[in-house]
Amino acid sequence: MVTTGGPSFFCIQPGRNRERSVCYTRAMPFDRKKLFLVDAMAHIYRAFFCADADAADRAGRRTTNVPYLFGNILKRLIKDYQPDYIGIVFDPPGATFRDKLFEKYKAQRQPMPDEMRVQLPYVKRLCEAMHLPILEVKGYEADDVIGTMAVKGANRIWMC
Repeated sequence: MVTTGGPSFFCIQPGRNRERSVCYTRAMPFDRKKLFLVDAMAHIYRAFFCADADAADRAGRRTTNVPYLFGNILKRLIKDYQPDYIGIVFDPPGATFRDKLFEKYKAQRQPMPDEMRVQLPYVKRLCEAMHLPILEVKGYEADDVIGTMAVKGANRIWMC
């Protein structure tokens, strides 16, 4: 850890090919609360594409790999980091303000697979069963909500 009269930072120490230390994040003060804001869709896509999405369909059952793996991700995050506050942030259906600013926004992106779409309500039900707050703001993507909440939280007692 390096101190420079200001906040402390965790650093990668200089090596033979580095001229100075590279600092990536501030050390977390003990008197601050941890706020974790989870981009639900990022983890839903990760869960969907890491497993065989058609396995349950071939067996004649409902596909549930996304809620199962999403739940594992959340349980691991909570166990490893023990946040004081947590929010699960979803992208709302429909257009966002970015679509109005730039009509070709995400034009190259493939549509969400139907096999994933049918699992979204189960992910939300899982979050509700785990008593995790769900944030979804019409007209704003999860990234925008997370950024806004992180800035507001950093100005309070939270470490985001």
